[in-house]
Parts: sequence; structure tokens; C-alpha cells
Amino acid sequence: MELLTDGTEKNPILGFCSNVISRHGKSWPPEEIVLAEEFVQWLGFNSFLTKEALKELCKDKGVNLTVKTLPAGLRGFNCSYQDKREIFLTDEESAVFSDAHTLFHEFREMLEHSFVELGYPTIGAEQSLEVQAETFAMACRMRAVEQELPAFF
Repeated sequence: MELLTDGTEKNPILGFCSNVISRHGKSWPPEEIVLAEEFVQWLGFNSFLTKEALKELCKDKGVNLTVKTLPAGLRGFNCSYQDKREIFLTDEESAVFSDAHTLFHEFREMLEHSFVELGYPTIGAEQSLEVQAETFAMACRMRAVEQELPAFF
């Protein structure tokens, strides 16, 4: 007997995007802050993660995270090939918690590619994916802090 699947079991990011579409498809696209809130929750992100913890978090979502020396000015990039996904971060953190920001930026680019693959792009031709990814990264970081704030009081 052969089981029919939609491919999301091999690609958790595609599964996340499918779920977002099912919840927000009637008022597409969702606002960036809404996407960021859902993503932070899905990822299980915590603001105070080490690079090793970030690697484990990514691994759980089907993404290999590699930290290495990158060309000057390049903080990160992502790529997908066959059924593999990978994010590269520079080993030189430019500011405290900048690794998390760059990670969110790269994830946002991956998300957009999945939304396009599913027929639900979130960015129009006149918009920039780089700008959206920066907005998303800031929104994710704010959401992560917001959800952790009560623990500090």
C-alpha cells in the first residue's frame, strides 16, 4: 500500500507555508508582523540561543546551519538543492544577537520561495525581497523578546 503525501514531511518549511496559507488565504498576503509571530512560535525561537543551539533549532526544521568565514560584507545567505536546505552565517558576529537577525532574514527568503512554489507569493514585482526579509527579521526579534518579557518581571 502506498501512502499519498504532500511532500511537507520532507520539507517542514513548505508545511509551515501551507499552514499559513490555510489560515490566511482569504486575506492574502498576511501582514509581515503576523507572519513573523507565527514563524517565531513555529520555530520555537528563544532570544538567548548560542550558535550551537541555533544549529539544532534549524536542524529540527530541516535546515542545515553552517557558520563559517564569508566574504567581507556578507553576513549570510541561503540555498536549496534537491530536498536539502542550508543557511550560512558568518562566523564574525557584527553586533550582539546579529546572528539571530541574519538567520531570520535568510529564513524569510526561504519562506518566500515556498510561498511562490505553492502559488501564493507575498511580495509583488515592485517590492524587494531584501527589504521584506529585513522587516521580517526585525519583527521576529521583537516578537521573541515580547514573548519572553514576562519571565523577566
